[in-house]
Amino acid sequence: MKRFIAIRLSCAAALYLTTAALLLVAGCTPKAGMFPQPLEYYIGNARPLQGEKLPAEYLINYSFECFYTPQGLIGRMELPNKRLIHLADLQTGEVTHSAVPKGRGPNESLINPFIDLYGNNLYANDIMGEKVLKISIDTDSLIVEEYFKHQFRQPAFAVNLQAASDSLFVFFLGTRTGGRLALTNNTGQVLDTLVYPVLDDPNLAKDNQVNFNLSMTLSPCGSKLFVQNYRYSNIRRYSIAENKITLDKTFTLLEPKYTIKNGKEKMAEDNVVMNQPYLVAGEKYVYMLANPETLKENREREKKASADGQRSAGDPQSNTYLLVFDYDFNLVQSYLTDAHLSYLTITPDPATVYASDHENHCMRKYTLPQIR
Repeated sequence: MKRFIAIRLSCAAALYLTTAALLLVAGCTPKAGMFPQPLEYYIGNARPLQGEKLPAEYLINYSFECFYTPQGLIGRMELPNKRLIHLADLQTGEVTHSAVPKGRGPNESLINPFIDLYGNNLYANDIMGEKVLKISIDTDSLIVEEYFKHQFRQPAFAVNLQAASDSLFVFFLGTRTGGRLALTNNTGQVLDTLVYPVLDDPNLAKDNQVNFNLSMTLSPCGSKLFVQNYRYSNIRRYSIAENKITLDKTFTLLEPKYTIKNGKEKMAEDNVVMNQPYLVAGEKYVYMLANPETLKENREREKKASADGQRSAGDPQSNTYLLVFDYDFNLVQSYLTDAHLSYLTITPDPATVYASDHENHCMRKYTLPQIR
């Protein structure tokens, strides 16, 4: 019962359609298990997917990163009640319980925390307070306790959190000179660390690796970690065993287009990325929400959003793609959804997912054909 996703299409698909056509003419049809692939491989045969709209008035002006539980959806969202963690009823759309006030107290958080669900417990990482909170989901309340302190704060500017179990946690630490993964127990003791390279290019200066456009997710059993850097279209799969993190394999979904001069990378204007992705691992599959677009399109959209005084989360006029992969990132199915989605959560049924559509103030329930 873990995790969810986000998505978009661009006119750059025409470029990759041409590439795919040339490959076909040359007798080099893209095959599963080969990387990288043209964009057309991932979205060319996407099936239209209609979702069931569920009420969620709390999504007005807010996005909701959440997880499915039998009691409802639990996740983070800063509401006017100054609480950061909320449990919402799936059918009525009402927030039934709220917890974790903003503040410096023992059961409070200074900022909207990174969160992850394991079993019936939600874990929230308060970076500024250097602590992890445990929120237990009871039948009629959310029970909060300060679970452990950690040593990860500044100079880290990205401190994501994943729960491999109730006593084993993975932190991603992004700094201005590089990144690393850290494995800790539930006392904050660091058991293992591993350098996370943004891009496998020996010509790239180490202090230039600052674009941590990441999405990360753990398999429900906590043994496989997937970390995606969508700027470079790569996903790294790690194994977690015997208190160690080990890199299994790197998958480059799309060929990144860039040049390096004096150790610094410059992306090409027509470089296509799976922008604003959200990656979620289930028992059998890895689910990805993605909004493919070129660097130029991304820059123009961000500029327009800034001029309008908004924070851009992808083009709200475009519908999101939902891609389903196996653990080796062979494409199982691809869908074009009926909305612009922000986050996704999976359920015990691999064919049933929920996604946040805050543009239309609702959650959407999707049943995925041909997924078993």
